[in-house]
Amino acid sequence: MGQRIEQLEQDVQIHNCHLKTIDDKLEEAINKIYVLENKASEWEKDQSRLTQNVQLESRHFHESGFDKDPDPACVSVSGEKGLKFSRSSLNQKLNDLCVLVGIEPSEIIIEGKGLRKRFNLTFKGAAMAKCFLDSLQDDEGKWIPINVLTANGGNVRLFFNKAKSKKQEKTEILSGAIGRIIREQLGESFEVFVQRATGVVSVDWVPVACLSCPTPDEVIFQWNIPEVERIKLDKGAALEKFKAGGRPPVAWSTGS
Repeated sequence: MGQRIEQLEQDVQIHNCHLKTIDDKLEEAINKIYVLENKASEWEKDQSRLTQNVQLESRHFHESGFDKDPDPACVSVSGEKGLKFSRSSLNQKLNDLCVLVGIEPSEIIIEGKGLRKRFNLTFKGAAMAKCFLDSLQDDEGKWIPINVLTANGGNVRLFFNKAKSKKQEKTEILSGAIGRIIREQLGESFEVFVQRATGVVSVDWVPVACLSCPTPDEVIFQWNIPEVERIKLDKGAALEKFKAGGRPPVAWSTGS
């Protein structure tokens, strides 16, 4: 009987050792899980911070000026066919228009000096800018011709429009440039039309080229190759002339 009790006591000790070993392993596993959970939490925080940084950088780029939405209180004024006109002539015309609209001239800020192809007007609020633009249209929504004197005594018609982002302005200017180059290359046999707002150049009403400006320093061209081949457009020569500012490339030499 005594031996049996002694054997049972030894078995209990062995089981206790096994249980302790299992407890130790369980505690170690729990500690590992705790460490992993902490690391996972830190990883999630890092990812959240990175995401926020990317969003902030993206927002900074889009609001840095190039792709920023234009100020609704701002109106652009440009001369017909890119002709220049003076700030003083514009200011005089605005004084006359303000009397008709019921706006004080002091409530409009003219941005720019001297002779320019375009000036920006900043009103005291978007509602005032809209009221001003609406007053320049007749009952059918057509723009009333507004003219100012040029330096040589001639007249130039002014066009008033809502302000545009720098990205949109660049797209319109450069698409007009490539459109002129394509028109010059093809001659009078084809009708070339430029949709400046979208940067699409069409020949005989079929889209041929599309220009986009994703960043201030980047211009991307896309081509409708089957149509380019059909009208025999030399897009390489067109691009070279575009890069040269609309002028034919010059073969510079250091020789005499």
